[in-house]
Amino acid sequence: MVSLIEKAPYIPYPLALYEKLEQPHTLLFESAEIESKAHTKSLLMAKACLKLVCNHNIVTITSLTPNGGVFLQTLSAFFKTPIQDNALTLIYTKDKKIQDEFLKLFESSPFDALRGLFKSVKTKPKHPFTLFSAGVFSFEMLNFFEDLPHLKANDNTANDFIFYVAQNLIVIDHKEKSAEILGACFDERFKTEIAKELQDLKELAKNIKGDFIPKKAKQSTGVSVSCDDSEFEKRVLSLQEEIKKGEIFQAVLSRSFYMECLEGLSAYYHLKLTNPSPYMFYIKDSDFILFGASPESALKYNALTNTAEIYPIAGTRLRGKDKQGNIDYDLDSKMEFDLQYDY
Repeated sequence: MVSLIEKAPYIPYPLALYEKLEQPHTLLFESAEIESKAHTKSLLMAKACLKLVCNHNIVTITSLTPNGGVFLQTLSAFFKTPIQDNALTLIYTKDKKIQDEFLKLFESSPFDALRGLFKSVKTKPKHPFTLFSAGVFSFEMLNFFEDLPHLKANDNTANDFIFYVAQNLIVIDHKEKSAEILGACFDERFKTEIAKELQDLKELAKNIKGDFIPKKAKQSTGVSVSCDDSEFEKRVLSLQEEIKKGEIFQAVLSRSFYMECLEGLSAYYHLKLTNPSPYMFYIKDSDFILFGASPESALKYNALTNTAEIYPIAGTRLRGKDKQGNIDYDLDSKMEFDLQYDY
């Protein structure tokens, strides 16, 4: 693998740049400080070379560019699986005999396809983001490790995960006011072509003089809901009874509201404006657009130090400790009870 790195002038308006590049198999990840609302980093995948799709226990990897086709051949050799119909299909078998939760994590699973992206590349990239993969998981991905209730086919049409491997990636550091445009080249034959792509991106970025201007779309009045008020109230009352019986101590009940989104990028712009968050994303696939923002990071992993950080989410408090800093189990239990009572 050859890492191509192009320094670029600072890009203060990543969304305006993404608007020029928006097409299937692209994405924009952004981050902002919770208190100051100042943006910290933006990652813009301008072009993907591989796509990985997981459905249940089957992962299908397809190339999106000739450069990605070379990487697909590398993965074929790594997984010892032939390419058929321009795709690499990996099948993983769930071992239902293993009950130990810790051992389950070490069993072969569709996640091995993602790990293989990095293990198969023998030459370490010069830049930590040159070999870059990003995507989305569905909640049902857990079904490979846990026995979850089966949903009707029409209630669950999403893939278990969709991931991309970047051919061109723009990294913007808003704190340092710097930008880099990266290219992942898997064959010397494509080095000149990808280098030109980076130059074209650099020129395009130079011409972005102002922020994204949202479009005004005709407001949709049709709103549908997965569960009406009457049915939702019945479910709430039913769960309250289960709490009284002692069967459960806490429940999170939800329902879905649906409205047509005519201008996804403009909707994301307003979401960013009203709710700048540490975790913001806009992903455009060939079949869907997904965007959102969250004030929480459930887990952060640093590969260089091999450390994981767990961030408190809504509904957590400090442990109950005595003056010596040891856990006071009476105080700890009381604080847990207060949490359950408050929420």
